[in-house]
Order: sequence, then C-alpha cells, then structure tokens
Amino acid sequence: MAWMEQAGVALFVVSMMVTVGLDLTWRDVLDAWRRPRAIGLAMLANYLVLPAVAWAVVRAVGLPLPVAAGVLLISAAPGGPVGAVLVRSAGGNLPLATSLVVVTNLLNTLLTPAIAGWFGVAPEAGGAVPVGGMIRTILLAQVLPLSLAVTLRTRNPALGARLSPHARRLANVVFALVTVAFVAANGRRLLAVPARALLAVEPVVLASLAVGWLVAPRRRADRDAMALVAGIRSMSVVLLVIAAWYPSPETLLTALSYSVSMFLWSALAARIMGRRAGAISARPAGAPGSAGGSPSSAARSRR
Repeated sequence: MAWMEQAGVALFVVSMMVTVGLDLTWRDVLDAWRRPRAIGLAMLANYLVLPAVAWAVVRAVGLPLPVAAGVLLISAAPGGPVGAVLVRSAGGNLPLATSLVVVTNLLNTLLTPAIAGWFGVAPEAGGAVPVGGMIRTILLAQVLPLSLAVTLRTRNPALGARLSPHARRLANVVFALVTVAFVAANGRRLLAVPARALLAVEPVVLASLAVGWLVAPRRRADRDAMALVAGIRSMSVVLLVIAAWYPSPETLLTALSYSVSMFLWSALAARIMGRRAGAISARPAGAPGSAGGSPSSAARSRR
C-alpha cells in the first residue's frame, strides 16, 4: 500500500510540472533569472525570515520538541510544486514561480536540515538525511518533466498549447485521487493533532503567505508568485527528513496537519488573487493596471 501512495504522489508531482512547463518557453525561464533581486528576496524570506518567525511562534506557544520539530522543519523547506500550479491559476509570474520551485527544492537537500538544526532540531540516534536520494527524486520528478515540457512548448508552440488543457485535466484528476487517498489514510490521525500544535501551525502558514508577499518587488504578479510559492512548502523533503531525523508520531502528525492547512489557505489566496487579476485584465486596453494574455505573454510584457 505504501508503494501505491508513493507512486500516486510521484505521478501527481510529474503531472504538475508538465502542466506548468507547457505554459512556458525557455525564454520565459531565462528571463526570470535576469531579475536576481526577486529571487534573492525569495531566498531571504524562505530560508531566514520564515524559520525565524516559526521559531518565535513555537517558543511563544510552548510546544514540546517533537511537535516543534515538525513546524520548524516545514518552515525551512519551501518550494512545494503545487505552488507553481496555484500561481498559474492566480495569474501570477509563472516563470519566476517555476524557477523558485526548482531552485529551492535543490537547496532544500542541504539547507532544510541545516536551518532546522540551527534552530534546535537535532537528529535522533545519529540519523542521516538521504541527500543523494532526495536530489535524485527532485531531478526525476520535477526537473526532468519540467524541462521536457518547456522544450516541447519552445520548439512546437502549437502542440504545447493543444496538450496544455489535457495536462491540466490529468493533474486535477491525480490531485483529487491523491487527496482522497490522503484523507482516507490519515483522517483519524489528523483528528489526534494536539490543539497547541494547531495554535502554532495556523500563524506560521499565514505568515508564510504574508512574508512572501511583503518581501517581493512591487509588481502584483511577482508578489502573488512569491506569496504562493512561500505558502506551499515541500512536504516530500520534510517527510524524508522526518523519517531520517525525527521519526516521532507527534512530528509526523504536525507535518500532516500543516500540509492540510497550507493547501487550504494557499488555495483561498490563489482564488482571491485570480479574481483580482481577472478584474484587472478585464479593464479596457490602456487603462491603469490593465493586462491580458497568457501567463507566459504576461510575464514577457512586464519586462
């Protein structure tokens, strides 16, 4: 049963990266890197500001170490692939979001354990994080399918445009199946999450969205992208570190409850952002704040 869950999650991640990649060209991706300030601010927010906020919340609530470990590990693991999909639906800067997802996941293999350890989450019984396996998973499940999809859209835009809606439908179906399986497998355990853990989880989830938005450059699409990427943490990295470092039921339960909360709040934020973007794009051409076109063309028009 465990291998089926892992296969479902892997298929979900691959389908999301393909969906995002089919809306991008290599020019879009490279252009995002010509604005290093936005990427640098995102790194600062995700690897310094949010872990510090999480540490302050954990101390204020007075969580026991196993529960605090779950919150601190998640705060140091940005870049969940769902973030890029939400940015697309919200009309945010998709090239920037995609670049951040890929880069932060690669950095997580080293920075997540290091930052969590700096805030006091030490491994139990000398556990070692499987860095090699994490990098291999990220390359195969995220970087490779994303690169293939972007290459297809770059070389054959018409074919990429035709495949894009089918990829989105597949990603939605897989997401629904994975969600149902997750609730069926963990519903009872989630009900056992201590109330004090929720008192820490909710503020940190909301802080992740707020921090990403506040540190971003003053462009709506950039702010939406950085907020949603910060809001969705990389649960695959977190679960691998928990299994290697802190295999405590309380730590796992905290991580699972955080994942539910971050998806709900981030989806709500993306819906609000999408409505606002739609209202802006509906304004007459030339009106202040008017915009239009696909996510890729919109990203190019902002430059």
